[in-house]
Amino acid sequence: MKLSDNNNAENETSPKHQIREKWGEAVGKGGLTGFLALPETLIRGQDRLGLSSTEMMVLINILMHWWYADKNPFPSNHNIAKRMGINTRTVQRAIATLEEKGLVQRLVQRFHDKENNVHSARRDIDLDGLVSRLNEIAVDLRQFSAPAQMARDERAAQQQL
Repeated sequence: MKLSDNNNAENETSPKHQIREKWGEAVGKGGLTGFLALPETLIRGQDRLGLSSTEMMVLINILMHWWYADKNPFPSNHNIAKRMGINTRTVQRAIATLEEKGLVQRLVQRFHDKENNVHSARRDIDLDGLVSRLNEIAVDLRQFSAPAQMARDERAAQQQL
């Protein structure tokens, strides 16, 4: 799929344009919505984080709702379960396991509408533990890859001689 030819070269190299080129309408109008940025470290570190496939997908569904760095996401377990084709209890167990692993923390904010005498709650999910662990893994990955990169650079330099 190619966008119109009247776009200039600078726009064609923009991340938004590249995302739209890859995914088309799947990312929404103009490539401005409908995609999720994940750190590569999350994918590379799945085993080190001890995440099952279900826990990983629940976590990705939670991350889909994390729009602002200073505001915790608060997705509903029901909606995550519906998107994944699993039951709500499975989502609850996965989040509990993520919490046990120190990757998330569930925060409950209770509300009471006195006028209508209705009680409700919003369940925020704090991701500080995940961010901290991913940063640790990223440092480890850099330390692991630096010697390998140096060896590749050395081999390339020797080949040029």
